[in-house]
Amino acid sequence: MEQIHAPRELIDRTKREVREAGGQTQKAGRKTLVFFPLRQAAALAAALVLIVLVSMFWLRGKEPAFAVISEELDQNSLSPQFGLLDPQHRNVSAEEFDQAFETAAASLEGEDFSAYLVRSLNGEVESGRATFLYENCRVAVARGEELLPQELTATAPQQLAGLRVYLAREGTGECLLAGFELAGNQWLLETDQLKEQAFAEVVARLAESQQKNG
Repeated sequence: MEQIHAPRELIDRTKREVREAGGQTQKAGRKTLVFFPLRQAAALAAALVLIVLVSMFWLRGKEPAFAVISEELDQNSLSPQFGLLDPQHRNVSAEEFDQAFETAAASLEGEDFSAYLVRSLNGEVESGRATFLYENCRVAVARGEELLPQELTATAPQQLAGLRVYLAREGTGECLLAGFELAGNQWLLETDQLKEQAFAEVVARLAESQQKNG
């Protein structure tokens, strides 16, 4: 430098620029060392947020959907019928009903159980129905007759306990309905005491008990 005949001002400016360039390179290097971990952490955080959102959507998607029906359920649909004058139409116990229709109603320990069977002249069981209270729900099961209301079966069925189950709410009220078919029997549940999720859990438990014990 000393031997080069150049203006001192140019030499000083060149040295200054070299020092500044070196400082920027070091800073850039430091930025590089710091930047990549931050980017990885940000990517990890974004992935975790995405997993949480997907999980929330998946769980919400698994909740049963209740259709809304405007018509009121026929109040006689869950009421037992008694043919007092018909010797082929008689009241039976839960055990007799289970034996006739291969159900497991007796194992549910339902309250206010009542049932009837209708037999042909040669003694074969043609139809029947049972009604009882089970976990704050009114339950009916029947064979040989239509039990499920048309306004309920017109809704889209849901998958619940491995079965196609119809779930609905009557209008804007609190009455919830559920219906399904299993082993030739129709099941109908109704409640105004439970919320949707709790009601769906009761329906699932009842369906599972019938698949296991029926």
